[in-house]
Amino acid sequence: TPTIYNVYEIAKYIKAIDRWIPIVIGGPHATFMYREVLNESVNVDIVVVGEGEYTFLELLNVVEKHGLNPNFLESVKGIAFRGSSKIYFTGYRRPIINLDSLPPPARHLLPMDKYTVFDKPIRVAHVIASRGCPYGCIYCSTSYFMGRFYRIRSVNNVLDEVEDIVYRYKVRNIAFVDDELTIIRKWVIDFLNGLKERGLDICFTCGSRVDHVDRELISRMYSQGCSIIYFGVESANQKTLDRIGKKITIQQIVNAFKLVKEVKGESAGSFILGLPWETIEDMRRT
Repeated sequence: TPTIYNVYEIAKYIKAIDRWIPIVIGGPHATFMYREVLNESVNVDIVVVGEGEYTFLELLNVVEKHGLNPNFLESVKGIAFRGSSKIYFTGYRRPIINLDSLPPPARHLLPMDKYTVFDKPIRVAHVIASRGCPYGCIYCSTSYFMGRFYRIRSVNNVLDEVEDIVYRYKVRNIAFVDDELTIIRKWVIDFLNGLKERGLDICFTCGSRVDHVDRELISRMYSQGCSIIYFGVESANQKTLDRIGKKITIQQIVNAFKLVKEVKGESAGSFILGLPWETIEDMRRT
């Protein structure tokens, strides 16, 4: 959202070079605000709403044959575009249930050596194992953008991607950018076992909830390459946690960080300051 006006500027520069180049944008902001986006920028032609893989593939096939003809664009589910007199939305596409059906990221098209940690000579690759979140916290777009239905790739599918990253790109630092990697405990254990069986010596980071970890799980994670777990804390005020729909307690937060310290692991918390109803004292406590 903070970068949307940069997008408008880039779109303007591209259209100045060639006004026939179709410009398509997507992601959370564009998904929720597609009418505003299309009204604010005459240079944005199409918005992909929600998950983009199959929508964008269909869209490319249509644009390649028919350009930006509205009569043909209407056949693509999951897009919004500007017609002669109004903005058209073709309806929501169903979430992709089987994430294993998606091809691996096209890293061969990217300068993988440029992806580093704070400009240090440490290569890093980002992996997404799951989509969706069942919790629906009011401040977060995930459960609305990806849906409340949690979907996760098979363990072997993720291990294949990690193995490719390690051997083809010589990268051993993996950042799992899922909102929550530890929802299914068995999946995490099977993944850790798979790393060991394949001899994959990686260093990884991931996000978790404070009510999804126990001593055995985090002990295994830290002993098998996890360098840091990111917990969504948000607030030190129970009323605020309840009001935002976090479904955790202050005691669960304290216990999770204690467990990490006990196994000599590293952790980080995310916090929200200044929710509309909070007082200065509430923020000080957080």
